[in-house]
Amino acid sequence: MKGKILNIQRCSIHNGPGIRTTVFFKGCPMTCLWCHNPESQSFKNEVMYDQEKCIRCQSCISSCSNKCIDLKDDKIETDLDRCISCENCIDYCPSGSRELAGRDISAKNLVHELIKDREFFKNSNGGVTLSGGEALSQGNFTIEVARLLKKRGISVALDTCGFVNSEQLEEISPYIDIFLYDIKIIDPEKHRKFTGVDNKLIFKNLHLLHRLGSRIFIRIPIIDGINTSEREIQGILDLIDKIDVEKISLLPYHEIGKHKYDKLNLNFKNEIMKVPSKIVIENIKKIFEKKYIVEIGG
Repeated sequence: MKGKILNIQRCSIHNGPGIRTTVFFKGCPMTCLWCHNPESQSFKNEVMYDQEKCIRCQSCISSCSNKCIDLKDDKIETDLDRCISCENCIDYCPSGSRELAGRDISAKNLVHELIKDREFFKNSNGGVTLSGGEALSQGNFTIEVARLLKKRGISVALDTCGFVNSEQLEEISPYIDIFLYDIKIIDPEKHRKFTGVDNKLIFKNLHLLHRLGSRIFIRIPIIDGINTSEREIQGILDLIDKIDVEKISLLPYHEIGKHKYDKLNLNFKNEIMKVPSKIVIENIKKIFEKKYIVEIGG
């Protein structure tokens, strides 16, 4: 069984307890405007192009097997609809301005790579975190990876947006020690506007995990002007009021991933979003910590 991943990040301390190795899976059913990993949204392997590094040698043009790269107005342009990710342009690029986002790997080979960090996990009570994109968008593959890790005694966390197949969420639950569950926006219309999908399934699946007795950490991206209103915060409190939530992580919006949009030739709509001030974050933190353990980041 094979799946697509973006990369493996070792020695992570922000995706669950202890020292963790995080696997970023390719593909996501949501298109959040604030996404700082836009290369994780598509289910296809993609070529990312850094115009600043490019020396315009045109090696990529001559090496492209599908002839979908051209030089226009001193800029290398790729017809993404025709690109088949043959990787020739990457192999022949002397400046390193082109890189592939996404690679195919079998479940067994991925697990073999992950268990190399077993000693780090033992000494820190850490483990592996399956993240994305959305790992359960490749449901059967992700379930198999989680099963194999659990079989080897590795603690597994799943970072999920919740907009996933409920049956697969239930199927994977015995192999997951912690669910890092994203709650983004309560208002359904705003949720559709800014993420591309409705939030009913997300709320339904959160209640499903509660009924299954799962260990749940809630993660909330904080985007000023979008989900920082009193109505939104109170809505989240009402949602999780009858759910066993162990911890809440507030994730302040940032623009660190902006350069990735340029590499993918995508429009970064940062004029809509604002980085929250420390005061805004602290005020929200005070509201949640009346009842929950709250951390900023993580």
